[in-house]
Amino acid sequence: MLKRWVLPAVLVIAALAGCGRGGNLESEEAVRTAIEKYLASRPNLNMPSMDMQVAGIRFKGQEAEANVVFHAKNDAKATMSMRYTLRRDGNSWKVEPQAAGSLETGHGMIPQEGGGGAGELPSGHPAVSGQSDMPPGHPPIERSKQP
Repeated sequence: MLKRWVLPAVLVIAALAGCGRGGNLESEEAVRTAIEKYLASRPNLNMPSMDMQVAGIRFKGQEAEANVVFHAKNDAKATMSMRYTLRRDGNSWKVEPQAAGSLETGHGMIPQEGGGGAGELPSGHPAVSGQSDMPPGHPPIERSKQP
């Protein structure tokens, strides 16, 4: 009677053990892999000169948001934070491309602690308000909008 239960028990244990392998998309490793793949496809980045740290991840069904901090290897003070949106693509994640004007609006950027939101200057920064800061008699400056 014991032999009758051994084989089914072994099969159930093996099946459960196999379910946990490579199938956990809600992990830092799965998100990191997708972000690294995305960054490797960007020819304008010099990733060998930077270290990447996934600072936080929020999973929301078929989407995930990851906060990533980049540190320059040759300058400990040089850091940049980015927020990436990822979408499930089968058994992996895929980074959603950011909008063309994302740098203008601050989209994708994570404010540093104590900093203001997009469009705000750090405390102590001189005012930047356009023509009011120009010397008397300076010709008007036309500001063109980017497409």
